[in-house]
Amino acid sequence: MRADKQVLSAAEPGQWFIPNHWPTPFQVAVGVSVTGTATYDVEYTYVDVRRETPAAGDIYSKAADQTAAGEALFDMPVAAIRVNVTAYTDGEVIGHFLQSGG
Repeated sequence: MRADKQVLSAAEPGQWFIPNHWPTPFQVAVGVSVTGTATYDVEYTYVDVRRETPAAGDIYSKAADQTAAGEALFDMPVAAIRVNVTAYTDGEVIGHFLQSGG
């Protein structure tokens, strides 16, 4: 099992979480909590972010314009996942990433 936690307190994208592509079945859960007033997306890409920066058209949203706690589940391999805070007033947006297997 792999786990990561990111705390964001500004309108900005978080760091990319790079899952292990080899476990079968591939499963990653992203749980997000909001302690103040903010809007966020859970985003993913198929671009290897260790080698290049994805263009805007290569970033997809699994949960868009969320303002309360939520989750996104991935059961297909992706290269990277992140929480992107798109609007921020106060508090924190906390992303928990959990991958089963390897």
